[in-house]
Amino acid sequence: MKAIEGAPDVVQAADRWHLLKKLSDTVEKFIRGHRRCLRRQTGPALAASNTAEAVRTGRRAAITANATRPCTLSAEGLSISAAVRRLDMNVRSAR
Repeated sequence: MKAIEGAPDVVQAADRWHLLKKLSDTVEKFIRGHRRCLRRQTGPALAASNTAEAVRTGRRAAITANATRPCTLSAEGLSISAAVRRLDMNVRSAR
C-alpha cells in the first residue's frame, strides 16, 4: 500500500496474467484442501481414467471412420475431389 501513499492520484491496475495466476493458485489450494471430499463425491480415480479412455477410443474411431469415407466413395467410382466435395471435407484430409 506504499504506492497509494506515494502517489494517491494514480490508478492501480493488475495485469491479467497476475490475476489468473493468483486465481489458479487459490483454486488449486482449495481443491488440494478438499481432496477427500471431492474423491468421495466423484468415486475412484479409476472410473475417471476409464471414462477418459472411452472418450479417446471414441474419437479415434470417429477419425478413422471419417478418413475412410472418401476412399469408400472413390471405390464407388467418384473421384477424390468429388468425394471430398460431397463429404464437405478438405482435399488434404482425404489423401
